[in-house]
Amino acid sequence: MRCPETDNQELLVAYGAGRLGSRETAKLEAHLAECEACRVACAAQATVWKALDGWEAEPLASDFDARLLARIASEEQPGWRRRWREWLRAVAARPAVPAFAALFMVVAGFWLLPRGAPPEPRADAALVREIEIIEATLDDLEMVKELSGGDRGEGARSL
Repeated sequence: MRCPETDNQELLVAYGAGRLGSRETAKLEAHLAECEACRVACAAQATVWKALDGWEAEPLASDFDARLLARIASEEQPGWRRRWREWLRAVAARPAVPAFAALFMVVAGFWLLPRGAPPEPRADAALVREIEIIEATLDDLEMVKELSGGDRGEGARSL
């Protein structure tokens, strides 16, 4: 048997509660004869079960049910979100309201659209200058390539 103290503590709890069958009880009691840790755990469980058996709950007040039902009713009051959703459902049930809302959205969309042609993108002066320098460099490289094109062997090594 595997040690219930390390592998299956629920078995020790069931033993303390008296919920094990006779076969499982016999196996566990044989294990308890050998395992000190499980004996200590079972003794602790027995102490807990004896304390629970001796405990008596205090009697409830005579108006307990009425107070409990009143508290439940007070907490079931709809919150502001629920009231808001219910109001929106009631308003949306009227056929003119959704039509007015759609018309309002269309008018607002046209009102918010920019008027006139879109502005031309402005190029940054530094970026334009850099592009011009790169183009001039590429043109120079093509010219060097054309000049060295006739004598490939020596001209290519000298560059």
